[in-house]
Amino acid sequence: MDNHAILGAALQKYYSALKSLDEFAKSGDFFNDVSNLDKFFSEFRNITFVIQKNLKSEENKKIYEELREHFLVGDTLKWFIDTRNKTTKENPFDLKKELSIDLYLPYGIYRLQDPCLVVDVDASFNKALDYIRSVFFEKFGLVEVFFTSTIAFKEGNDTHDLYPKIKDGVNRMNQFIEEMEKFFTCNCEICLTLKEKIQKLFFEIQFKELRFTRDYTLEKGKKVIEGEQVNMFYSTPDARAVSSSELRLTLDNPIFGKHKGCLWELFLQFANMHIVIFERQEKNIMPVFMLVYGDQTYRMIPFVATTKATFYRKVQAIANLSDFAEISAVFFCGEYYAYDVEQFSQINEIPYSDRICHAKKEILTFVMMAKGMDEVNIKLDESHLGDIQYVTDQFKECKTQNVKDFSSWDWLNPIRFKLNP
Repeated sequence: MDNHAILGAALQKYYSALKSLDEFAKSGDFFNDVSNLDKFFSEFRNITFVIQKNLKSEENKKIYEELREHFLVGDTLKWFIDTRNKTTKENPFDLKKELSIDLYLPYGIYRLQDPCLVVDVDASFNKALDYIRSVFFEKFGLVEVFFTSTIAFKEGNDTHDLYPKIKDGVNRMNQFIEEMEKFFTCNCEICLTLKEKIQKLFFEIQFKELRFTRDYTLEKGKKVIEGEQVNMFYSTPDARAVSSSELRLTLDNPIFGKHKGCLWELFLQFANMHIVIFERQEKNIMPVFMLVYGDQTYRMIPFVATTKATFYRKVQAIANLSDFAEISAVFFCGEYYAYDVEQFSQINEIPYSDRICHAKKEILTFVMMAKGMDEVNIKLDESHLGDIQYVTDQFKECKTQNVKDFSSWDWLNPIRFKLNP
């Protein structure tokens, strides 16, 4: 009974906190967001209050204090406590919402930002669409624009995004609760059900940031289209969800081990591996980047893209990685449509969705960008991939190109120019 009083109360308060955070930013309503944050910080703080209230013995108090000192200390948790005190006794959470829109244009990225946005996201978004149509379609003559919208949540005049800090605090509390369960085990129906509900909410909260960033296509004379966004996550031993782009693994493995130390051999292995995947998946494959580091580690970053904006955004994210300076090479695998030169004057006047029906080929391409080296391109006509001799010949005849020879609007430029400034 003592264990249930301790664990059951803690789990209920933790569930209530996560429930409020799960509702945060779901509807887009500013006032609901403030309300849910207020409830979240209050219930989050109450977790430790109810535990302390139900600790009856000195031994239990000692266990709690040791766990608290291990998991619930540091600047993030202090901010949680201070914020709860402010929102409970002084003022509602001082929330600021900012909408920024990155336009991927032929001459680079152009950012539209509304730092004064505090209430109506939809109104600001529609205002941005009107601006794109009037400026880039009517004045500049573009037929399509790909862009990404991002909503950032901030506290007061703080310039840092709020949500990563909140998620860090939740992850720490999750570890604390899991350790508490080991000392105050209770497998009653209430506790077991709460743990199931908490697990589902915890993973939802790990992925919530995906909702804050959206990729779009806007074509002249058509409605805006939102692309689907899918990310791959892995579960860690401490129950956190980690994006594939965060995992940096050793090349000492059965796939790449015997090729490490030679970028060309690694690239060929990367290409061969994805040709096999492409064939086995009935000519269907996710675009993927492989980042090779100087210490013989790598990242594999696959992604789903139903709009070109996702490609541009992924390239920017890779170029902005904190450990980019340690990268020796970047490989890419993806598909594109090929047209005859004679078609260019025609297809350049129509948007993407209308011109793809005029494509002559579908190409599976592999690119290697490396420090101090010319870029390597392997292009394979997808209709001939079953011909081993054709594939072999294309590998032998792969083209190299100097970084300086690429057009100023090529979508991979942020990576290639950062590798070879």
